Amino acid sequence: RKRYFDRQTAFLWKDGTLRFTDVSFSEFKITLERWYGVEIAFKGSPSSTILISGEYKDKYLSNVLESLGYAYGFEYKIAQKKVTLIFN
Repeated sequence: RKRYFDRQTAFLWKDGTLRFTDVSFSEFKITLERWYGVEIAFKGSPSSTILISGEYKDKYLSNVLESLGYAYGFEYKIAQKKVTLIFN
């Protein structure tokens, strides 16, 4: 599938800004793994119909997960470089 390339969004990382605009849980997972250098596993299954949006500037991974977990219905555990997102 083709994606629109937004130059402004593409270079937000230089500014320390992490932005999600209607991404699937799998895209969200890949982005967080790259951004924070962690490995993420799912326990339970995220809804395939949910699209995640949010913007975070210079935030710790725990802050991002706390905010999004509340909004999208998951809990999380962080153990060193391993993160588990728990869906009920």
